[in-house]
Amino acid sequence: VPTPHALPYGIAIGSDGALWFCEFGSNKLGRIDPATGRITEHAVPDANARPRRLVAVGDVIYFSDFHGGRLGRYSIGESKFELWPSPGGPESAPYGISVDLAGNIWYEEFRANNLVRFDPRTGKFSSFPMLSPRSGVRNMARDDSGRIWMALSGADKVGVVE
Repeated sequence: VPTPHALPYGIAIGSDGALWFCEFGSNKLGRIDPATGRITEHAVPDANARPRRLVAVGDVIYFSDFHGGRLGRYSIGESKFELWPSPGGPESAPYGISVDLAGNIWYEEFRANNLVRFDPRTGKFSSFPMLSPRSGVRNMARDDSGRIWMALSGADKVGVVE
């Protein structure tokens, strides 16, 4: 990775066929061209952003900004970033992230212990308290039926959104 101490974190395949990853030690998203192995970096406009996990949805990469307490979006075609404050505030520490079959983005606020749904069509957030204290969702994945599965490392459980 070109940036020293970038701490690559999370990876997804974008609509462009490239591998996209977060650089948690910087304010960047990385892109790997699978044909050449060439890495390009895309800096989030806020130097304090720390992308942690990401999910690819069509021509967009959504990412959790752990340090900024935000949900981020990068449009591949437009090379444009957008950032929204997470409902739990700047210290909420968004982490694990996924997308449901309707295109809603789901993530957990690590420190606020809330599950958040973002509807990209309306720009609205909905927040739900986690059922276990200190859930600590680091990873989320959607199965073929559309359920969102969560690894609750802080609670020693696996959870599901149906």
